[in-house]
Amino acid sequence: MNQPAVQNTLPKRLKEAKILNNFVKEGLKQNPNLKFVLTGDFNDFDFSETVKTIVGDELVNLMLKHNAADRYSYFYRGSNQSLDNILVSRNIEDKVVFSPVHINASFMEEHGRASDHDPVIVQIDFSKERKSENQCNPREEKHNSNNKQNVPKDKGNNQVEKEEVTKPNKKILAKTGVTRNNLSLVGFGLAFIGLYLLKRKLN
Repeated sequence: MNQPAVQNTLPKRLKEAKILNNFVKEGLKQNPNLKFVLTGDFNDFDFSETVKTIVGDELVNLMLKHNAADRYSYFYRGSNQSLDNILVSRNIEDKVVFSPVHINASFMEEHGRASDHDPVIVQIDFSKERKSENQCNPREEKHNSNNKQNVPKDKGNNQVEKEEVTKPNKKILAKTGVTRNNLSLVGFGLAFIGLYLLKRKLN
C-alpha cells in the first residue's frame, strides 16, 4: 500500500468546503449577529484540511476544544477517531456545552449498539443578553422624562434656579376583571347583611 494514501476525492471535497465557508463568511458580512451551527458526519477528521477549510476564521470546531482523551465518536481498527463534528460561529462560542456521548463506538453489535458512530451533542444558549442597569428602554426613558417637573430652588440673594425633580413612576398593574362598580355593589351587599343581622340580634 502506498503511503501516504492518495486522496483522490480531496480536491472535490476542498471545493465543497470552500463553498460552505464562503456561505458563512458572506452571511456574517451582511449580519455579524447571525448564528451558524454546522453539524453531522463530515466523513473527515477534525484535524483534516477539509474541515479546517470549512472552519476558516469564522467558525469554531467544538471537537477540537474538547478533552483530547475523550475526543472521538467512531472506533475503527483499534483507533478512536472523530468523523462527527459540530462547528459554530464564534459569536456563540462561549454559549455552548459540548460532548460526544459514548453509547455505540465503544461496543460491538452483539452488545446491542445501534450504530458504529456515537451521537455528538451540543447545548446552545440563544437567549439575548440582559440589559445592564445603566441601559434604559427608550419607552421607559421617554416615560421618565414626562414625569420630570421643574421646581424652584433657592440659591440665596433672591436667585431662584429651577431644579429637575423626578416624580415616582405609577405602577401599572394587570387588570383583575373587578371594577369599582362591582366593588361598590359588594360593599352595599355586605352593609345590608350586617344591618339585617344587627336588627335581628336586637330583637
